[in-house]
Amino acid sequence: MSLSNTNSKVLDEIETGAHQANQAFVVVDSFIAAILICILMPLFVLNTLVSILRFQPIFSLTSRCDCLGRVYDCHRFTCGWFRNTALLFDIIRAKIAWYGLPSANPNSERMNNNSEELAGYKLGVVSYVELTSASGLVIDEGDSPNADLHAKSLPNYISLLSRALLAKVLYQSSRCSLAQPEQFSLFGFKINNCTMTQAIDWVTERNFTNSCKTACFVNVNSVNQSTSNSDLVNNIKRADYRFADGSGMRVAAKHCGFRIVENVNGTDMLPILCKRLEKSGQSIFLYGAASGVAQRAAHALTVDFPKLTIAGTHHGFVASSDMQSLLNKINESGADILLVALGSPYQEAWLENYAPHVKCKTALAVGGLFDFFAGEYSRAPLWLRQLGMEWVWRLIQDPKTKFKRYVIGNPVFLFRTFFTNKARRGI
Repeated sequence: MSLSNTNSKVLDEIETGAHQANQAFVVVDSFIAAILICILMPLFVLNTLVSILRFQPIFSLTSRCDCLGRVYDCHRFTCGWFRNTALLFDIIRAKIAWYGLPSANPNSERMNNNSEELAGYKLGVVSYVELTSASGLVIDEGDSPNADLHAKSLPNYISLLSRALLAKVLYQSSRCSLAQPEQFSLFGFKINNCTMTQAIDWVTERNFTNSCKTACFVNVNSVNQSTSNSDLVNNIKRADYRFADGSGMRVAAKHCGFRIVENVNGTDMLPILCKRLEKSGQSIFLYGAASGVAQRAAHALTVDFPKLTIAGTHHGFVASSDMQSLLNKINESGADILLVALGSPYQEAWLENYAPHVKCKTALAVGGLFDFFAGEYSRAPLWLRQLGMEWVWRLIQDPKTKFKRYVIGNPVFLFRTFFTNKARRGI
């Protein structure tokens, strides 16, 4: 048998397998939709009666466009409550899918590059784009927004659908559209609401005042500590920029009517920052963590980013009497960006006291960032990060240290958010 015939046979087998998988997904979609229709039947009857009494048609059609530009006529109840639940009839008729292509959005042009590959998929009630954007997960520029669309198996498809629906419930508002201002107040802190790309632009842009800009990542832990540490509150407020870090802040922002554009955290930021620094020729200095951790992190970064210039490293255990020597080392290195990994509240205090004395363009308080890149801890699996629950993975890896921070701290944070209204009024 020739090579071309072999390749053709393999492709046919792949297409046949994909078709069979899609048919199984359609059955699952219809089954779930049928169950929900049965549960919601009293609501449907009520909406129908309201339409009849008002001499209105029961359904109206709304046009929706997927990322490939294809238009779908979707049903909606004309009168009554939860009118979009009429989409269940479109799902059961296999006109649209539970999990499929996203609606037309700013990423559509990039998706059209894969139009032939995606043509076999329908518009989804939820999608990979929605799954990632709901929790603010940053999609790398080299990744396809539909990387998870091609479910390999029925369990995988059900897992994707479950995650997307859960993320939608946790982080998106069903009552009204959330405001998305460039800045808003949360727990008394002014949050700079930006994308990861905008954050990188700010970190690397030229500083015309010749002073060192500072930024903090505000997360659940720093908010909890701020309730009993006025110095930390002041130090965070005096930073030039504050990024909202983590799913907890996203939930609190949603409660206050705001949508955080992306989850701008240090762990996701550093690789993207390194790519930018490779192109710009700027350098970084790693200060903090235990002895040897910064050096191992620096080595790992230079392996992944060979053109990256790391101006220097230093551990975080520096006595006050030796601080001037450290400042001299940082300044003599010529570093453009300084990463300070001392943990909260020490790193915020360090920025307040010593950032004015360094010649770097920007200094960031990055917490335990170096531990991840030095291999001390691993990142959570993608599916956990998509749900905004990377903290669960960190708790599993280090339960003794992280128990108070997460098992006690997270419920306390949620209590302040929902029951004492601290998110709106401040600490």
